[in-house]
Amino acid sequence: MVALLLAAFWAMQVIAALLIKWGSAVPGRWWWGFFIGNLFGAPSLLLAMKVYGLMKAHPNVVLALATGGSFLFAQLAMAYFFPSRFTVAQIAGLATVGVGMVLAAGGASAGGS
Repeated sequence: MVALLLAAFWAMQVIAALLIKWGSAVPGRWWWGFFIGNLFGAPSLLLAMKVYGLMKAHPNVVLALATGGSFLFAQLAMAYFFPSRFTVAQIAGLATVGVGMVLAAGGASAGGS
């Protein structure tokens, strides 16, 4: 259940980020991007709250997984839909975030916090 909620949260965050970027590209779309993006972004926080409720003993892990995953997937989506190339340093940063998520999640199963 937690994995499904996190996946939905990440998807909604990515959609919100893409719509906000889309809206910022042309002045006439600014408010459209803002409002439509927030139709996905704001409700996604309800999913994060549900995950916090399910993982009561590990709020730090939920934060790491939720924000880390939405950051990683939003970066990849932005690069795909608004073509850009990652530098080596950016790739290393994304990999570091991914490793941090794995380490944080592993700490939860080991009884951390």
